[in-house]
Amino acid sequence: ANEKNGKTAWALNSTGQAGEYGRLGNETNVEYFNRLYSVAGKCMGSDCCLIGQDCNIAISGWCNYGKDCTYLCRDLGDGIISGYETYLFADNIENKMTADLGVVCPSGYDCPSPDYLALGHSSTMLALIKAYEGNVTGLADDLIDLTSTKVGEAMTEIEDFLCNMDVSFVGDRYTQVRDEFCETMFGGFTQISGALWVVALLLEVAAILASVLSVRLRGVSEDEASDYYGGVKSLRRVDLYG
Repeated sequence: ANEKNGKTAWALNSTGQAGEYGRLGNETNVEYFNRLYSVAGKCMGSDCCLIGQDCNIAISGWCNYGKDCTYLCRDLGDGIISGYETYLFADNIENKMTADLGVVCPSGYDCPSPDYLALGHSSTMLALIKAYEGNVTGLADDLIDLTSTKVGEAMTEIEDFLCNMDVSFVGDRYTQVRDEFCETMFGGFTQISGALWVVALLLEVAAILASVLSVRLRGVSEDEASDYYGGVKSLRRVDLYG
């Protein structure tokens, strides 16, 4: 019934009576929500009062004072008020971002916002992008015109010179020749030299063995025995031949 009359279905904590849905005076959005959702308490005992009225409050009646006055909807009302304040804060941030972007300027906001200007930007982001687009287009036209001037001809000559001076392959070829010469060829010479030294050493050993075996297998003659060993009688028979 109260809602049809433009009033709340609950009593306000400030008056103890149903609240008007309409704005009162010049109250702000936050003040409006604070007034409507600051719900009065319910009387749960004998000590309940309404400020400025009486304390003969029946059980479950609306109250806003007394130790038996219990605020059952306080958390819900505080949550609604806090949620609305958060919504207003987020809406303000969104409108400022929209104003700084510059595609659409929200009603009641400067585009760009003062905070955005304080960061050193002189216009909205859209205006900056369009200015950048114009600068890039002008630069492209200038570069195209530059090729038909003396500066463009000089740039072409420099480009040709740099292209002709690109001799990076020389370094690669030098590295390849050095590796083949120092590693492959010298490595082969080292192996051959080592093999010859081993062969020479083996030949020396073979010559020494051949000399020893020649004497041991051949024995001595009677003339050699008489010269070196004092006569034939001092030799064994196996040492004589001929």
